[in-house]
Amino acid sequence: MAVALQGAVIVEKKNLQITYIKKCGKCDYIGNSKISMSVSSSSSSKYVSSFICPKCKKSQKFEIIGGL
Repeated sequence: MAVALQGAVIVEKKNLQITYIKKCGKCDYIGNSKISMSVSSSSSSKYVSSFICPKCKKSQKFEIIGGL
């Protein structure tokens, strides 16, 4: 199982594979590009990265926790 804490919306979960889209916390922009990644089955692995919002141009951090 995986949970998006900030900057992302999980749109699909399949076994240890998730698909998410980016979401800006400043202007509520939601991207249209889906990104897939594998999450660890170990307890509470955290995936952190950042992106520049194409709408408001602010740097955004996103966090996803896997293995819950």
